[in-house]
Amino acid sequence: MLWSKSMINPFSSNEINAMQAASMPLDAFGPGTDLPYLILDLTDTDESLCDWLSSRPCPVIGIGSGSAAPACDTVLKDTSKLETITQNIRSAPIASMVLVQHLRAIEGLPMDKALTAESLAYAAVQQGPEFKAWLNSYAGGKLVPENGPPLLTEIADDRLSIRFNRPKNYNAIGVEMRDAVCEVLDMAE
Repeated sequence: MLWSKSMINPFSSNEINAMQAASMPLDAFGPGTDLPYLILDLTDTDESLCDWLSSRPCPVIGIGSGSAAPACDTVLKDTSKLETITQNIRSAPIASMVLVQHLRAIEGLPMDKALTAESLAYAAVQQGPEFKAWLNSYAGGKLVPENGPPLLTEIADDRLSIRFNRPKNYNAIGVEMRDAVCEVLDMAE
């Protein structure tokens, strides 16, 4: 393929501009393609790339800083964590695509609409082949007891920030976590 290169080498601004100019179809990006994600060196980028980047169906990862950073799904200061991120995307490309599309779509939505969209996205992922494969291989297990509150909350002005606080359990949703989330959301209403 014209755009093939090492799976973790960032594209330059010129290479991304060439992709844009070539009018590559949307189905050239995402699961089952040579471009399950785009990695972009943000150096020398300009805002003219933002609309094109944010319309790609795959995760867009920016490295460094530059004017196209707002169109990236995540921005890393350097490539040190890139292998971990790209491996996760390669192991679950459909879920990765659903996640970035969902997060882009809910930007600016009222909370109730965003939560409805999240429920739909989650339901779609649960019916996908990646989740079914994980579920078939899951041996089960119990949550490890952890100290402290399950959620950390902070209120600043009219904004409520919620942070999950069960790192040993990868913030799994168990009964305790579910109850804590419901309680905080009830308070927020």
